[in-house]
Amino acid sequence: SSELLDDYEEGTWTPTWNAGFTSISYGLQRASYTKVGNLVSVQADFKFTGTSAGAALILAGLPFTSGQTGNGIAAGSGTLSYATISTYANSSSPLLYIQQNSTLIYFYTTAGASVQSNANASNDWLQFTAIYQTDS
Repeated sequence: SSELLDDYEEGTWTPTWNAGFTSISYGLQRASYTKVGNLVSVQADFKFTGTSAGAALILAGLPFTSGQTGNGIAAGSGTLSYATISTYANSSSPLLYIQQNSTLIYFYTTAGASVQSNANASNDWLQFTAIYQTDS
């Protein structure tokens, strides 16, 4: 019975910027997920029509709360697949970090510094994929 798939789900979710941008409007905001067992894969695409620069980029609204992994560090991570947003980390290949017991995605440089927005993202794109564990 261990080979049986007993938990599979697909759907959409609504990401919101917890920090990093203000006064946001979109030409496109699309986000989907696939959950298999306790593993969740999320994808999101944004085309901004207007924003104001803010602080560290933090995205809220993951479809499931991340799990307690037991390692004391991350429940998941991801990468940007395409971005035209001006940040101080453009040359640092920003990474996505999902901490335990959270519905937030944090954007970091490979050196561990928070990615900061430093310009209006009007007409810019942001696309990413992330994978994390959940207890749901």
